[in-house]
Amino acid sequence: MKIALMSDSEAILYEFKDNQWIKREDLYWFEWPDGYDQKEGFTYSFKITDFDRDGNEDLVCWTHTNVNGNEWTNIYLNDPKTKSLVKLENADEDVWASPEFDKLTNTIMCNTVSGAFGKSYISTYTLEGLIAAPISKKETDFSQIANNPSDTAFLRTYKGENGLWKLVSEEKVKPEIENNN
Repeated sequence: MKIALMSDSEAILYEFKDNQWIKREDLYWFEWPDGYDQKEGFTYSFKITDFDRDGNEDLVCWTHTNVNGNEWTNIYLNDPKTKSLVKLENADEDVWASPEFDKLTNTIMCNTVSGAFGKSYISTYTLEGLIAAPISKKETDFSQIANNPSDTAFLRTYKGENGLWKLVSEEKVKPEIENNN
């Protein structure tokens, strides 16, 4: 595999097959805060690491950090049978939010923190070979409060079913408002 940096936000992932470089897909990325390493010739936005701890090197591409510090990534797992990388799809979004892998439980946990008027969630996936299947998700939704501060927030619980999220419960809660008198 090789990554060609096209600009400060675009790159192309290539794979070497049949004695030639074949374009796999376009990648969108941003430089890590410590940027580009001139001496070593790489950017910290792409990490070669054994993400799923199976003994094979995988590729993790940091694509963006939003205003709340959420690190969104794409994950490409090494498939030793085909000797290529397989993009790990996410049932919830196009990217993984601050993913962490737990080898003991064979799960990926993602955590998204929103601002005062958005959605925060913790989601868990099981890794079945090269496929991530959703298990559970807890979401706190403050988005309605942006329009009406006296409105309620929602606490939602989801479970994974057939590769998708299914709403299990929804509860309205009144957010605590600080009194600074």
